[in-house]
Amino acid sequence: MLLQEHISFIVILVISNSLSNFVRTDKCDSGFGYELVQQRLDSIETRLLEKCSNVIESCLDVAQNASGIYKIKPSLSSKSFPVYCDMSAMAGGWIVVQFRYNGVVNFTKTWQEYRDGFGILGAEYWLGLERLHQMTTNDPYELIVYIKTSSGDYLYAHYSEFRIDSEQEKYKLSKLGSYSGTAGDHLRYHEGKPFSTSNGCAMSFKGGWWYGKCFHSNLNGQYTKNDTFGLIWGIANPPTNYSKMMIRKK
Repeated sequence: MLLQEHISFIVILVISNSLSNFVRTDKCDSGFGYELVQQRLDSIETRLLEKCSNVIESCLDVAQNASGIYKIKPSLSSKSFPVYCDMSAMAGGWIVVQFRYNGVVNFTKTWQEYRDGFGILGAEYWLGLERLHQMTTNDPYELIVYIKTSSGDYLYAHYSEFRIDSEQEKYKLSKLGSYSGTAGDHLRYHEGKPFSTSNGCAMSFKGGWWYGKCFHSNLNGQYTKNDTFGLIWGIANPPTNYSKMMIRKK
């Protein structure tokens, strides 16, 4: 399951509590910057709690224009959920829906896990098909995909539209719109295809995707530098070790 709170928020609060216990029980209250440490701990906790309590409709509503974890509530969703907002790429406002860069998260998952999401926000994760459906069905969205080549160059593929159908329709990738970019139009083959975690290609390449007879791209495959498997963007291209998929409300 996708973590329901910002992992950094949890870590910092744990550190804050530990440091709070230390400075409050230290016998030298006037030493070691006691007052300053306590003020900073209180300030960090206050800011994080305020940030996590504010609910917005999409990353376009991020007021301070800073990338990070925010809670959103799309118009079709019955409850809010946390997402990572990227405010630096192409004028900002992007919701990161897939991110891979070091292989720490295993993407060989079940249908339920791909539906609900998994991983760690701000690190490697998959946002979840149901959330993608809720966001893109009621409002128009666009998609951008970033990959890194074996030589270290970053390429992108932008699609003017992006829509995912319901679970009853197996979360079909129903619309992509027009393509622009430098990475190649390698998602086009998958337009109109249902998502699968159990067909032959999913089992062979160890990841859920919008497979047809197989794929022209597959960014959820096994994280490896093997020329046959790995994160693929274009079947003639070597696998990449970096991918980021983001959507933005239009």
